[in-house]
Amino acid sequence: MKGLRHFLEQEIRQRLKDRGVEVEVRLSLPPRPEMGDYATNAAFLMARTLRRPPGELARELAKWIQDLPAIARADASGGFVNLTLEDAFLVQQLKEVFTEDPLPPLPTRTRERVVVEFVSANPTGPLNVVNARAAAVGDTLVRVMRFAGIPADREYYVNDAGGQIRALQGSIEYRAGRRETLPEDGYGGTYVADLARALDRENIPVAQWAKEAVRRILEGQLEVLRRYRVTFEAVVRESWIRESPYPQLVKERLAPYLYEKEGAVYFRSTAFPDFRDDKDRVLIRSNGEPTYFFWDLAYHLYKADRGYTRLIDLWGPDHQGYIPRMKAGLEALGVGGHQLEVMIVQQVNLFREGQRVRMSKRKGEFYAMEDLLEEVGVDATRFFMLQRAVNTPLDFDLTLARTLSQENPVYYVQYSHARVVNLLKYAREKGHAPEFSWLEGFTHPAERTLGRMLLRFYDLVQDVADSREVHRLPHYLLDLSRTFHQFYQNVRVVTEASRETRRRLALVEMFRRVMKAGLDLMGVEAPERM
Repeated sequence: MKGLRHFLEQEIRQRLKDRGVEVEVRLSLPPRPEMGDYATNAAFLMARTLRRPPGELARELAKWIQDLPAIARADASGGFVNLTLEDAFLVQQLKEVFTEDPLPPLPTRTRERVVVEFVSANPTGPLNVVNARAAAVGDTLVRVMRFAGIPADREYYVNDAGGQIRALQGSIEYRAGRRETLPEDGYGGTYVADLARALDRENIPVAQWAKEAVRRILEGQLEVLRRYRVTFEAVVRESWIRESPYPQLVKERLAPYLYEKEGAVYFRSTAFPDFRDDKDRVLIRSNGEPTYFFWDLAYHLYKADRGYTRLIDLWGPDHQGYIPRMKAGLEALGVGGHQLEVMIVQQVNLFREGQRVRMSKRKGEFYAMEDLLEEVGVDATRFFMLQRAVNTPLDFDLTLARTLSQENPVYYVQYSHARVVNLLKYAREKGHAPEFSWLEGFTHPAERTLGRMLLRFYDLVQDVADSREVHRLPHYLLDLSRTFHQFYQNVRVVTEASRETRRRLALVEMFRRVMKAGLDLMGVEAPERM
């Protein structure tokens, strides 16, 4: 059994089912630790169907589950039931769950195959800080899903065709003095001038400038991502999609939902009310050129044809209105609109010494992702990018991220790991080693608190994998670090009593394993010294 809360929910659900009551039992943490280890609002859910007061049902529910082997006490309180677990049960779970090092992933628990597409920046310039946030979230989500037993892959889509590439060509020509004006939608960054000088100096044919620039920019983007500890199982090019069978397949499958208006071809998106698009969408313009919507449908059809049953995309905030048409299009293609899941990655605001950072000294027009990595490092960048829910703006304090103190959350968590490594080393030098079999009970409340917190790890992994709320992972590690700090302050680990020392070292070793696993899932290093 891995996942204490999930196990208890199943046990209580079965106990209710045995009494003819079917209800979706969910356990949560009580508002105060003295109220117990878990609480459930199942009585409120039962009241809807049984038409009886929740308080009365809570008292009955407490009696029904009081004798479960894991439960020491079940107390009804205002319609809720608070549960306190048996110490012996907690100890047994600790000894069973944390026996392996490193901690093993959960077995595959679904036939679903997931592809997470993220970053996918246009190959027309360097990556920015929002790309850094999307990369941290997307990569961590895949790591967590795999650990939770969900097959998942990372994918990067390269928009290397269309109007933005023509604009890049014109921008490079302008910077090289080969045309008089910058294209209306052109790129004015200093990196374009650098490209123009290099391509001109190397005698690359002018007609090939955009193609060669895309190759170099994409190579640079992927190299920055590799430094960020992000790699992809697949990199798919729009230019390949355009030459593949998928554009024709899109036209054929969407044919029943297409009509012409003013020379353009429209997709009847409003024929799929479940996805709430407010109007039909242009698929092919009046000049015969397909829209981005058309090419995106072809690309997502290619994803589905490779056996992926869940398509998770991370998009920028300006793409929120694009979601309904994509879902409707995938429904019409036979993929299923509900197979597409979009996570909107909100803006990142950088601050240094309390002042907002707007410009990059090196790039001239924006603060690039590689600037961020150089200033604060990979670990701090990833940790800070994961601290807020992805659909909310994030304020990134560059000054705090460089601070070597407990106020810096990534430093605090990494220091906790380094501290236990040194503690375990010190204990070995004194002739002591962790002994899991000697952990038979708790002799101090801080031991129990730490053990209970450790047992939340596998539940958290499953919850994050299912909810996509990756920000819960760094918050758990911060809470766990604080819990260990309190344990260390209140409990003397290495003493003259060998049995007591080795028993407490077992808890310390379990903490180290959980911290290492959690930091690995975030793509953050777990240092052994600081």
